[in-house]
Amino acid sequence: MSFRDPNLDRLKEGQHLINARKTRCSVTGCEDFLTAYQGPGSDKFCRKHQREQHEYGGLAKGIKEHSFGRKDQCDACGFKPDEDDRFTSISDPKVRNAAIRSVLDVDHIDGNTAIMTQITCRLCVKSVMVSRP
Repeated sequence: MSFRDPNLDRLKEGQHLINARKTRCSVTGCEDFLTAYQGPGSDKFCRKHQREQHEYGGLAKGIKEHSFGRKDQCDACGFKPDEDDRFTSISDPKVRNAAIRSVLDVDHIDGNTAIMTQITCRLCVKSVMVSRP
């Protein structure tokens, strides 16, 4: 398996391109217009957020807005799965990213929003949750 090559995405045409230039990205806080390129998320995201999706090799899932801008290390202990031999030894990049996503949790500090989040690994998540007032 491989990631989608963003250089192969084709430009939108006609009314699709006109609509993209009038509509804002759906990620909270992003003021950019929708991407001018076809592909996954082209009807909801700007080019930056479109390319952060897991189809392109990023850690974001389009259905989970809080996953955009997701960090690749634990905020509590600094663990970086992409520097750990258990993950770097996985040759398939899609499987490797899925494994990384599975050990890093997005903790919603104030509910299910993208604004107040912290990233915790599976080792720290319980200690962070227990220590929160």
